[in-house]
Amino acid sequence: HRIVDSNTDDSDIQRELSNLFVRTNILLRRFCKCTKLVKVALFKSYCLCMYDTALWKRYNATTISKLRSAYNKCIKIFFGFRRRDSMTNVLFQLGLPSFDTIIHNASFSFLRQSSMCNNRLVKHLLALRCWLLAQCFLSVEVVLDFSLLNILCVRMFCSMGLCCLK
Repeated sequence: HRIVDSNTDDSDIQRELSNLFVRTNILLRRFCKCTKLVKVALFKSYCLCMYDTALWKRYNATTISKLRSAYNKCIKIFFGFRRRDSMTNVLFQLGLPSFDTIIHNASFSFLRQSSMCNNRLVKHLLALRCWLLAQCFLSVEVVLDFSLLNILCVRMFCSMGLCCLK
């Protein structure tokens, strides 16, 4: 993970973008004659592991868009699809997740795993996150009773499978 003075995740996303191209080029050079099934397994193993994506919260939309485009481009290059082929059709044929699915699954998995942690500090941070989400609701001119707010937070975490707050 890269930490910079601007307090954004843009440089870390750039790092992941270049790593994605490097990994794809290595796979392309070494395994270009393999079957589609083997290539899918290799791509899932080496290119879908985008580290720290669950921690990305502050970034420019253009930076994440470049990473999404790079992901799509790497798939098309590695599997030999044409540039104008539909990405939805390509992903469906290969059985690969979309970029947005990868990011969502990483965030959900991170929250689920951190909620299972018995560390008091981690549980406090999850409760604080819930409180911050509640502040967003309050800033939209919605007046809620604090006990109702706690119930909403607990329900929200339970609906996501994160029942650490009781």
